[in-house]
Amino acid sequence: MLGRRLAAHQIPNRPARATALVALAQDLPPAVLGPMLGLHPVTAAHWRRRAATDWTAYLQARQRGLADRHPPSGP
Repeated sequence: MLGRRLAAHQIPNRPARATALVALAQDLPPAVLGPMLGLHPVTAAHWRRRAATDWTAYLQARQRGLADRHPPSGP
C-alpha cells in the first residue's frame, strides 16, 4: 500500500489525505462520496460539513469593521 511505503520513508501522508477528502467533499454530496471511498454515511456527512464554507461570520465581522471606520453621518 502506498501509505505504508511513504511511512517507511518518514513521509507523512495524513495531511495530504485530509486535504484530498476535503476537496472531494466540496465537489460531491455525501451520498456519492461515501460509497465511492467506502466511507460510512455519517463519516461522509462529517467530511461534507468540514468542507463547507460558511462566510457569514466573516461577513458580519467585515460589516462591523466597516461600520466602526465610517460611522453614519447625520444632520
